[in-house]
Amino acid sequence: MGMSPRRDELRAALVLHYTPGLGPKRSRELIESLGSAKAVLETPELKHVLSNTSGQGLWGNIHSSLLSERADKELEFLESEGIQCFYLFDEQYPEALRLCSDAPLLLFGRGAMDFRQDRVISIVGTRRCTNYGRGFVRELLSEIAPYNPTVVSGFAYGIDIVAQEEANCLGLQTIACLGHGLKELYPPEHVPYAERFKQHGGLLTEFCSDQPFNKNNFLRRNRIIAGLSQATLVIESAIRGGSLATARMANSYQREVFALPGRYKDRMSKGCNQLIARGQATALTSAGQLVSELGWDQLPLEPTIRTAPVLISEDQKLLWKLLEKHGRLSRDSITIELGWDSSRLAVNLLEMEMSGLVKPIPGDRYERA
Repeated sequence: MGMSPRRDELRAALVLHYTPGLGPKRSRELIESLGSAKAVLETPELKHVLSNTSGQGLWGNIHSSLLSERADKELEFLESEGIQCFYLFDEQYPEALRLCSDAPLLLFGRGAMDFRQDRVISIVGTRRCTNYGRGFVRELLSEIAPYNPTVVSGFAYGIDIVAQEEANCLGLQTIACLGHGLKELYPPEHVPYAERFKQHGGLLTEFCSDQPFNKNNFLRRNRIIAGLSQATLVIESAIRGGSLATARMANSYQREVFALPGRYKDRMSKGCNQLIARGQATALTSAGQLVSELGWDQLPLEPTIRTAPVLISEDQKLLWKLLEKHGRLSRDSITIELGWDSSRLAVNLLEMEMSGLVKPIPGDRYERA
């Protein structure tokens, strides 16, 4: 199951993880001071210390029977579902995130995540991305693919899912950070992507399984996105947006931040332009610049595992085979060949274009990407 801590230590860590009012920083301090999460629960003298600094309630919270039962239930879920559990004091925990003072005590993951890679970037941006942002992401990832970076994002609509699906198509590890527990998936429209990502990367969250999606969780999720990465890339953002919060967190962790500049009147470039103008991000203009500034060109290339595209519907398989046979076809030709109506074709073309499987070319024609 990928859990190296002893089961009782993990159970104790879950109790601390659940304890209201404790938080990751204080939990870390207590464990470092006493040597283990189990020792935190079993040290009577701690009651006096916590009462003096945090009020009487915290000691009672830690020793609540409800929290104990919840931890047992969570352990059963993790084991039955084969979920990876990364404990802050476990060697498998992502080192870049461990360096952050507010790193989560526990992370839960579905998939096959490997945090030993040095080349890790986060790509974030608006949910309402434009062709400009979408095209830049795809071109950037295609050009840096030989360096085999891990791509982290937030699994949201727009830039997030474009970046992660393109990375997946290129055979790069991609990690989707969630703002909820692993019993659900938000947005539900992205379920097919999640299945593909789990083959080489996966889903990651600090939220226990029964914690539902909540917009208030985004800031907690965003700090993980920033903390996992060597650099955060903001591709498109309005003057206010969650991507700017992620950039600020990356700055606070002393990580590199890059932003894609745009025209001053473009609404979805104003946030990026502001980051650059305030010295909070470096203007990102090319893949070569990113590789050079991150020092990747000084290190040997890592082998990239290429994966075949995963077609998620029978319609997509038919369309893929048709383009494989003819190379390039117009919309009209495709509808005639497949006998589809225009709306059916439009839905499939959009999905496959977002997935990086097909691309439009002049003359309202399409070809395989």
